[in-house]
Amino acid sequence: QMERETISNRVKTGIAAAKQRGAKFGNRADLTECERVEIREMFLGGWTVAQVRKVYGDKASRQAFYNFRKDALKEAA
Repeated sequence: QMERETISNRVKTGIAAAKQRGAKFGNRADLTECERVEIREMFLGGWTVAQVRKVYGDKASRQAFYNFRKDALKEAA
């Protein structure tokens, strides 16, 4: 139990130090800011997620497009 806590603390300390040095964690964004704006405009123009995925489908996950759609419609409201 104590060793597990020690390892956990070391890992957390290492991650915090890496973040301070500017390391990025998580999945990288394959969509450029320009593409994100275009996708937002598509959703505001009435496009469905399926239609947008036919254009940009290989660049982000299905769930990412639903999140883009939700955010675009929330901002428009």
